[in-house]
Amino acid sequence: MKTRLMILGIFLLAGFALTGCSGASNQDVQAFLGIMEADEYVFEQRNQEAMAYYEENMINVKYDLDVKVEDYYIGYVNNTERWAEVIVLANEAQATGFQTELNAEAVEGRLVLRDGSIVLITFSAATISLFNTGKN
Repeated sequence: MKTRLMILGIFLLAGFALTGCSGASNQDVQAFLGIMEADEYVFEQRNQEAMAYYEENMINVKYDLDVKVEDYYIGYVNNTERWAEVIVLANEAQATGFQTELNAEAVEGRLVLRDGSIVLITFSAATISLFNTGKN
């Protein structure tokens, strides 16, 4: 009986660990985008071909990473020069690795924010300030 309980406990812990490592849910992504849309951002969701290109050429080859882009949005605010990229990666570890590489480049003026497996890239301090939650 103890052995069965231990095995069940191990499976439950593994399930919780895997759930914590998975990518953002559609609801999480929509909530993230919603914060920006409330600030007048308009988003264009990229198709599979564009996501595959971005994944391969703009992340994996460029930074020598192995990530999976689950979703990719380009956003802008009409009549201003504010734009942003929102990249949803397969899991938080991939997003953290991508964020680390972006930060290491130290591109002047570029701001990067990570929320779980979502990475936001912009040059707008006003955009980053929408997420004043202390997240990197």
